[in-house]
Amino acid sequence: STRKESSAASDVYKRQEMYAIFAPAMQGQFDNATLPQVMEGIRQLGFRDVYEAAIGADAVAWYEKEDAKKHKAEGKKITTSCCPAFVNMAKQHFSTVYENNVSHMVSPMVATSRYLKKQYPGAKTVFIGPCVAKKQEVQDNDVDYCLTFEELGAMFVSKHISPENVTAREGDTASVHGRNFSIGGGVSKAVVEALKENDDETITAQYADGSAECKKALLMMKVNRFQADVLEGMACQGGCICGPATIENGMKVKAKMAKENLPLKDKTIASTLEAFDFSDIDLHH
Repeated sequence: STRKESSAASDVYKRQEMYAIFAPAMQGQFDNATLPQVMEGIRQLGFRDVYEAAIGADAVAWYEKEDAKKHKAEGKKITTSCCPAFVNMAKQHFSTVYENNVSHMVSPMVATSRYLKKQYPGAKTVFIGPCVAKKQEVQDNDVDYCLTFEELGAMFVSKHISPENVTAREGDTASVHGRNFSIGGGVSKAVVEALKENDDETITAQYADGSAECKKALLMMKVNRFQADVLEGMACQGGCICGPATIENGMKVKAKMAKENLPLKDKTIASTLEAFDFSDIDLHH
């Protein structure tokens, strides 16, 4: 892991064709810097460009709705697959649930990386997030490196970059629904929103907040006593905004996200996919 982190920084500073993908929990992590300012700061580190993993989250939610409908029609439950720690828990301790119920959709990190590698063949991708479990996930997926917010902060310091003082540029963004994947309950809410936008049937969802609740919910699913259609599991209580490698307090981040995302309140998941075409990207494991 440490060798890969060093290699990531080395490739960036050698001006390799590197693209950064950041987790939605990035908002509010760096003092008063807006998300576009943080993105520009990342570019100034030497990345060719930077993208929101929330774009991939919108894509995952849009296509996840089809898997959720299929499972419901077959009388089966489905779990989300965005949190690698939750997925690992199911794989290691609830093998039948993992085989029968865990969604085969990739995480937003992997979805965004696949999109970028389709657009820019030969490019390398670096995920930046609040999660140490992502460092394990990148070993077996289409992402080259993984850095934490803390490591990004150290890179800013080393290059004397203060994100709140840089001039930001505007561009296409993800929806609030995709960005809210970082907040507990946000993943299943995005799937419900995707169904709503498609004038589709409704599904019920239950959120398991933290590893202990995840374990209980998986056990209930194993013995066929789980009631909802979808189980969203997050190993960190509160979701990714409370991850182990965050910089700012989770509640403050949530408040900053709500304020900064207010102008996007009417933006749909479908509109993200009009700007970023995932139709020819395989989003399954």
